[in-house]
Amino acid sequence: MPLEPAYRADGRPCDEAQFYALACDPSRSGVVQACAGAGKTWMLVSRIVRALLAGAAPDEILAITFTRKAASEMRARLHEWLREFANATSDERCEALRVRGVSPAQASRLEPALARLQARVLGAGSDVQIHTFHAWFAQLLRLAPLELLDALGLHPAMSLIEEIDDHVGELLRRFQRVVLNTPALLDDYQALSARHGRWRLDQWLRAAIDKRLEIECADAHDALQDAVVTAAEHWPACASFIHPLQRLAADMALRRLFGRAIEALTRSAHKKWRDAGAELAIVIGGGNIYRGMNEAETGIERAHGDYMGMLATVINGMALQAALEKAGVYTRLQSAIKMEQIAEPYIRRRAMRHVEKGRVVIFGAGTGNPYFTTDTAGSLRAIEIKAEVILKGTRVDGIYTADPEKDPKAVKYDTISFAECISKNLKVMDMTAFTLCMENKLPIIVFDMNKTGNLLKVIEGLSVGTLVN
Repeated sequence: MPLEPAYRADGRPCDEAQFYALACDPSRSGVVQACAGAGKTWMLVSRIVRALLAGAAPDEILAITFTRKAASEMRARLHEWLREFANATSDERCEALRVRGVSPAQASRLEPALARLQARVLGAGSDVQIHTFHAWFAQLLRLAPLELLDALGLHPAMSLIEEIDDHVGELLRRFQRVVLNTPALLDDYQALSARHGRWRLDQWLRAAIDKRLEIECADAHDALQDAVVTAAEHWPACASFIHPLQRLAADMALRRLFGRAIEALTRSAHKKWRDAGAELAIVIGGGNIYRGMNEAETGIERAHGDYMGMLATVINGMALQAALEKAGVYTRLQSAIKMEQIAEPYIRRRAMRHVEKGRVVIFGAGTGNPYFTTDTAGSLRAIEIKAEVILKGTRVDGIYTADPEKDPKAVKYDTISFAECISKNLKVMDMTAFTLCMENKLPIIVFDMNKTGNLLKVIEGLSVGTLVN
């Protein structure tokens, strides 16, 4: 397969010498596109050197860059080169000019001037102007006529803001005052806050402040509504991919599970158990998408596989959140791994506050650490938010003396102690999670999640499954 040329000029392939002969020529206007580390700073400073050799005075050259770091680097490199040129041999100076696009004959003619260039710049009394956009524009404001500033509505003593982050708090307070005094905006704000949560809404507003110029320009051209395209439009290669929610919808076992949860948590049922004083948080698994497997079988190391499983729990959490909100239940999804665009970070006090307000909190990403199961995450979160009981939904209707799916003579326990479970080696959940519950005196109710109405019965306090205490 033939390689693409490294250099192109005016849309045509060219060699390195041809490219730099054009790119470093200060008499020629141009736009250079290059990846990071390709030598853009080298080329820009080379243009400055050649402009000085062409007779430009230092203070007649203006270079503008985005960051102070880049401006400082350009300034340092220019003076480092001038010092090196002054101390180099004649041949070294000619070679330096040739790599910067100067022909051999012209390099011989300019070499003496390059040797004296440092002394000339230092003796000029003013340096090459290398600024950031902010610094350059601030200079323009200071030099602008008062009449022009007045016509533009700009105060002569105003200063430019370098870091918008220092002012976001005040901007948001101004925004909230406007919202409070505008009934239509207030209704929209409250609806968005109730549906998505104040934390996520705050993140959206901060993102809007960060992209304020793009939003204002799009709005001015009536293009704001069409400014956000779908993933398929942006990346046509993704158009044939199945959306995660569609994949989950095709999983019949997961659909049944979500159906039971929604049945127990619809707005009418939610009000019923809320009136009874119940509060609910959910730790969700991800085995339907990815289940940790033996490293020897898959080649995936345990920690890596565990992280994949954690991401799967977040996908399931998003699906459950969407299903519950469609049923009219206010929810919050919190992730132990930071994914700010789709979930709140797990913060214990915030989770407790959501639950107190009657929201169903869904915990995703397990504990955020490998080698810990979803059972352990459930026990840990329950203890942290001071839950009174853990409800463990399984395929069977409680704890038995043996596996009821394999032994028809297995006998179900209505209640059993932690010590008894351990002595009889009954696998209620993994030992780390079970020990956490035992040490913190947190009861566990094991019940059949697949039986219609069971979850609601458990929430209402009816005798279902097996109680471990």
